[in-house]
Amino acid sequence: MKDLTDFIPSDIGEFQLIDSVRVQVSTHYLVKSRVVYSIRVPLLTSRFLGNNSLSGPLPSHKSENLLKGSYVHTYCCLTVYCRDLSCNYLSGTFLSWLTSNLQLNLVANDFTFDLSSSSIFPGLNCLQRNFQCNRNTPCYANFAIKCRGEEMTAENVVYEAENSSLGAASFNITSTEKWAVSNVGLFSKSENPTYVGTTHAQVIGTRAPELYQTSRLSPGSLRYYGLGLENLLYNLSLLFAETAIEDLSTQRWQSLRRRVFDIYIQGTPQLKDFDISKETDGVNRPVTMNFNANASENHLDIHLFWAGQGTCCIPEQGDFGPSISALRVVPDFISAVSGMPPNTPRKKNQTQMIVGITVPLRIVSLILIFIAFYMKRKKDKMMRKFYKR
Repeated sequence: MKDLTDFIPSDIGEFQLIDSVRVQVSTHYLVKSRVVYSIRVPLLTSRFLGNNSLSGPLPSHKSENLLKGSYVHTYCCLTVYCRDLSCNYLSGTFLSWLTSNLQLNLVANDFTFDLSSSSIFPGLNCLQRNFQCNRNTPCYANFAIKCRGEEMTAENVVYEAENSSLGAASFNITSTEKWAVSNVGLFSKSENPTYVGTTHAQVIGTRAPELYQTSRLSPGSLRYYGLGLENLLYNLSLLFAETAIEDLSTQRWQSLRRRVFDIYIQGTPQLKDFDISKETDGVNRPVTMNFNANASENHLDIHLFWAGQGTCCIPEQGDFGPSISALRVVPDFISAVSGMPPNTPRKKNQTQMIVGITVPLRIVSLILIFIAFYMKRKKDKMMRKFYKR
């Protein structure tokens, strides 16, 4: 292992047996370099350069080094190359030679986009450092996510589906631009890397055990972004349950596994070496960790980060890193925003139509009630005159 304290060394190519470069530290934004693309090592299969201070533009033309030096995924005979360059200071235009089968995580940089380049990686323009989508025009006050699961309602909260297929360097943003998820990391020496945790075990101590049947996993860095929020104080609840570890009471070696990761909110460390099973004093038990944070630039950043602590290979190779079942964010203030996605004229017109119909109907109803009352009074008066005779 070679420690980096400032710049990526220019002689890194001399280390010919390197098979992975992972420049990622728990104290963010320390490593600086402008030679991201010049690392040429024959056996290099993965590069994770996120959470640093890399700057400069992407190469102006398609570079074979960019492809060969990246981790390779194969999905149904489709080769997908991936590289993590998220949370840096890379800038310039988003180049047209980039295609969707080149899996790059370029979230939280300083790229500029036009209409054509925005279609290559939809939503990436919303996830640059300036968070330009719904900027200064907030339209959401809360959100809730069922991490790696379908939409469901639990304890009167509607959790939106987060069921996209994330890879070693990928992201996804909702069509409403309400929230996004970003994942970075490779499960080392795992033959079948997965980013989904599932269990059929009964999670006890909750009225909504279905929330914990699936979870989103990450071997490195997992971020959830809330977008289009008012720049005020919010209450954040992160829902966890350790369902992949055997209980210590079994006294089996598989129970020795420890999942440990850090939690950051808005870039500020909240919990270091967080251990779900230690927090709950066992497995298959839920725990909700609550935090408060102010949205800035109309967004919130929830970051779960594996800093190399805990176990990595129990019971199998690659069993480590963050795991989360669900999360919800609510305002700690009375919100004035509508909560409706922007550019929804159809729904607006429907509201206007309902109002336009309801008001006349109420007026007509009042008139009919008045007429009925008048006719009854008139009838009663005529009956009284008839009996007087």
